[in-house]
Amino acid sequence: MYFKQSDFFAGMAHGFVKDIMANVEKTAYETDDVIFTETDEARYFYILIKGHVKLHIGVDGYTAYVINRAGECFGWSSLIDRPHFSASAVCAAPTSLMRLEKTYMRRIIQSDPHNGLIFMERIANMIGERLLNCYRTLSSSAQLALHPTEGTGEMQEAL
Repeated sequence: MYFKQSDFFAGMAHGFVKDIMANVEKTAYETDDVIFTETDEARYFYILIKGHVKLHIGVDGYTAYVINRAGECFGWSSLIDRPHFSASAVCAAPTSLMRLEKTYMRRIIQSDPHNGLIFMERIANMIGERLLNCYRTLSSSAQLALHPTEGTGEMQEAL
């Protein structure tokens, strides 16, 4: 890998990581390029080399997560048999990615069950961290709603 060995691949056998990297397709995008949308078939798993990717959900384009550290992964939907991506990915800056086709990734994971299990545990951990991040965001919003402002007290409420 060109970036420092990411936490995602730490502890996996060199041969396993080498097999993954052997079939990586490097892709480059410009600011505002759409990598995929929620309705696209989930065919690829991505690893950030450099850049900035926002994951959006819904028609309003709510930013659910930001990918901005080399080695961060996204596109997990392709690895767990979801038919479509669960979010849209849009570049917020010029971005370089490694793209891995799902059938190839599945073959690598199945051919080395020990390292494949570590890999899938990392996917589960990544999804869990992002879910907790969403919970924290929702919790913060709910707390704000529970404590409405009392105002400045300078004006009386009209009857």
